[in-house]
Amino acid sequence: MTVDYTREGRVAIFVLNRPRSMNSLDKESLNQFREALMDFRDDPGLSAGIITGAGKEAFCTGIDIRDSLFSMNKYQGNSRPLPINLMGGLEIAKPMVAAVNGLVLGGGLEIVYSCDIRVAAENALFGTPEATLGTVPAWGGTQRLYQRAHWHQAAECCSKAKRSGHTRLAAWDWSIAWCPKKSFPQ
Repeated sequence: MTVDYTREGRVAIFVLNRPRSMNSLDKESLNQFREALMDFRDDPGLSAGIITGAGKEAFCTGIDIRDSLFSMNKYQGNSRPLPINLMGGLEIAKPMVAAVNGLVLGGGLEIVYSCDIRVAAENALFGTPEATLGTVPAWGGTQRLYQRAHWHQAAECCSKAKRSGHTRLAAWDWSIAWCPKKSFPQ
């Protein structure tokens, strides 16, 4: 499984489990994530969810470029919808928490900002590298950043592909609760 979905009492735990690829999302993990989220949404015995990444290096670095490049070549020029997921099209009326440790890029940042509560270790680095790939945050990242940050901060993040950490984002007040790396749950 590339997405571990477990229950602890009334809480669902989602672990993006591809640490060798920095928990990037390929077709299989996107499908597993979507199925787990729909199960969570429809289960009346679950009241809240926590999303985190496996390992210490990354929460999630977005779409697996190798998988995505294969898809782009296969569908050259044809527009096709992204699968329904937390970032767009799947409404979940239960609180979601992003527990972030390490690197958060692209779609990973969009997952974080799709959650109601964001908790991050002080070593977490956030960024939107899409500009370096000639694309834009496709799961609503531009809109979510503009909703949660000042327009010039969101524009800088989306256009410069610069990674930002605790000091900068805390000063920008990006609605992230920060905790020391040593006290962050593993």
